[in-house]
Amino acid sequence: MADNTAEIPPKTGLGGKLMMPIADDKGKWEKEDCSGRICIFEMQHTTGTERDADKLSEALSTRAVEVAAAGAMACLFVCPEKMEPFTITPPEDKHADLANLPVATMSHEHGSFLKDHLLKLTADKAKQSPGGVPEEAKDWVESREEFTGRVYYHNTITGANRWAPPYVDSGTDGLLVSVKVDTFFERLQKVLKTEPKGVIVAHQSWRPDVALQDPPANGFDESLLSRVPTLQITYEAGQELKAVSGRGCEPIASMEVQPFGGVYAWGMGTQGQLALSEVERDRSMRTHENAFTGEKNSFCHSPCYVSNLHEQQVVQIQCGGTHTATVTQGGEVFSWGRGDACGAMLGDLAAMQTDGFGNKIGCVDVPIVVDQLENIAKARRIFCGDNQTFIIADMPHPPFSTPS
Repeated sequence: MADNTAEIPPKTGLGGKLMMPIADDKGKWEKEDCSGRICIFEMQHTTGTERDADKLSEALSTRAVEVAAAGAMACLFVCPEKMEPFTITPPEDKHADLANLPVATMSHEHGSFLKDHLLKLTADKAKQSPGGVPEEAKDWVESREEFTGRVYYHNTITGANRWAPPYVDSGTDGLLVSVKVDTFFERLQKVLKTEPKGVIVAHQSWRPDVALQDPPANGFDESLLSRVPTLQITYEAGQELKAVSGRGCEPIASMEVQPFGGVYAWGMGTQGQLALSEVERDRSMRTHENAFTGEKNSFCHSPCYVSNLHEQQVVQIQCGGTHTATVTQGGEVFSWGRGDACGAMLGDLAAMQTDGFGNKIGCVDVPIVVDQLENIAKARRIFCGDNQTFIIADMPHPPFSTPS
């Protein structure tokens, strides 16, 4: 945190919408973009190549005063590459202007991950918008000043002009907290000592690959991690899981691999993603209709043995949005569920089922082997996206060879 600026509330933190000017490579922004938001700027757009802390403090303080006057909630600056975060020391004449605005710097790594995340969300928003143009950018056109040729943006409806590209809100919320002592491993150790069936740890979104390691001096017993299954997931997945459990719900579909390679399934099975046999479906599946939307879905409320995989020694299983895939001990890949998600050929589409709203879709309700991989690759690990499947495999020989 910067000296002589507002403190972040110690218990509740400071939460709000994030604003980071990423529409161009110059970090352009307008004051109206900042109102009521946590603003994040790449330092080089404000200070160029300057690295002296005193000179940086003066330039960044000037920018922070502008942001404060625009009604921002907080102001953060991303350090350039190979520069550690530092404490900004505002000049005395700016103390009063920054008395109500938290100001701080963050690492280049943190800022880069955050920028990539916001770029992805903004691109996703554009894809989902009519014509690929988000509502905030609608009616804005790029123009040039008649004499200088300087680029500006003009709204054809309101007549408003701005130098920066129209700001598209990614819809991302941020929470600033002041952590003086990190007690995560202390809390994790207490949880592990109760010997739960498993523990799920959600990462911070900007550090998706950090390992669960703590200095031995802190007294964390890492052997606990080998006794209790501990899964690490992304921040976004953790937030989604937290929201689901907060409503008293369970995940949509669950799969479990037994030590002997058998598979149990339960949850949503409208599109065949549970792979239950006809007898098992008749006995265990139930139908639910949403009274407001009219959507009908089939589900299995308790674990049911997947007899269709009885002769397969399954070692890994992954669930997608509407399909499921497994890897066997022999390296074969089986997939089932919605046809366009599990990669089924037309001849494999065993049934035409509804998607809950009466639309007919091709489904595979029994596991089928992905025979395109036979004699080419031996699968080791499998991963499922919403409608995609990926494998890590051993290749028997290079797929392409150079003539000698």
